[in-house]
Amino acid sequence: MRVLTLFVLLVFGCTLLGCSTRLASPKPVPASTLVDSDGVKFSLDEYKGTVLLVDVWAHWCAPCKKALPTIQAIHEDYLDDPRVVVLGVHGDPNGAAASEVLREKNVTFRQVLDGGPALAKELGVSGYPTFFVVSADGQIVHQKVGASGGLSRSLRSAIKEELAELSG
Repeated sequence: MRVLTLFVLLVFGCTLLGCSTRLASPKPVPASTLVDSDGVKFSLDEYKGTVLLVDVWAHWCAPCKKALPTIQAIHEDYLDDPRVVVLGVHGDPNGAAASEVLREKNVTFRQVLDGGPALAKELGVSGYPTFFVVSADGQIVHQKVGASGGLSRSLRSAIKEELAELSG
């Protein structure tokens, strides 16, 4: 009975606190060529060897905008740690509107604006915001849809877990 109670508390606790989900079957990140908001071409493969946090968002999505300061804080906390990178992917074709939101929220982490919708589709995004943690070997290992309470805690926990794997 204790095991069942613990299991129920864990499941409902993660639902309420917004725990990220460790994927049972990790999947590789898309190998697409992307262009960031500065016009620089790159590929997600370039981040192999690091833990990558990807925030897929849209400028018209209130929870997305609310989550941006949390993601920015994570970015700032790991700014001096080359093992962690934060990337934003705007999942709507209106890059100008996204740029305005980024300015308003003082977001400084790298963004994919043009090509974001295609990447969101390749990642299998079903709702906004969606967060992915990618392992150092380029596998999507954690996914979280929505910006419910506990967002910072769940993403930081997933990052720390992947850093432990990287160090281990």
